[in-house]
Amino acid sequence: MVIEKRNDDLWADLFWGDLSDAAQSELLKLLGDNGNFDVFPLASVNVSPAEDEQTQGGEMAIVTIERKENNWVFGSYGRYKFEAKVYDVGSEYGINGGRVSKMSVWRKKKPGVYFTHETVLNYDRSWDVKPKKSDDIKAFETVHAFLENMPIEE
Repeated sequence: MVIEKRNDDLWADLFWGDLSDAAQSELLKLLGDNGNFDVFPLASVNVSPAEDEQTQGGEMAIVTIERKENNWVFGSYGRYKFEAKVYDVGSEYGINGGRVSKMSVWRKKKPGVYFTHETVLNYDRSWDVKPKKSDDIKAFETVHAFLENMPIEE
């Protein structure tokens, strides 16, 4: 199974090798043995939680989407999406001398019919865009605290 971020959502691709022998046998009975099932995904499933499912005790919850080896973390908080570069120790380049040296947060907005994203904040070793609205400031504070307290990579 391959899990990847596509258009701000998390998708899981299910491949032939991910199936049990019994499931493969059943599919071969149904579809016949005339396909190249082991090359292309059999299914792609959006596994990102819906915004209304991202709650804990009535409060929005942070959902970490992915943590890469190069210290990048991607996630969401309600209608906000974020990415950040988080190190094991703080530095002079981090937000308030902390572990987060880069951080961007976007908020979904709906102009007319189409959904777009608005940058709420951007920090790249210094502030490019600071959060202004109270909801955006709360999102920043919550996500920043979460990132600063993430377990250190081993």
